[in-house]
Amino acid sequence: MQTCHLVVKVAPSSGKTEVVGLLGGMIKVRLSAPPERGKANQALIELLSGLLGLPRSNIKILSGQRSHVKHLQIDGLTDRQALERLGLS
Repeated sequence: MQTCHLVVKVAPSSGKTEVVGLLGGMIKVRLSAPPERGKANQALIELLSGLLGLPRSNIKILSGQRSHVKHLQIDGLTDRQALERLGLS
């Protein structure tokens, strides 16, 4: 199975939920969800699942659960495919 790893910088409690673009090698994402009780992490997985066309179970936060910078593992896509689906290639 193909697997990719992405580094995402999250801005929780933003006005809307969206992928903003690339920032210093990281994908910048705004989330309307607050950073409490895992709500922002769940919102991030929901957003990426929809944009990438993958089940939520294919997206795992490897590190950064309590940080603005999160390292993700996404099963089923290459790095290039993920960036293309996010409109960042």
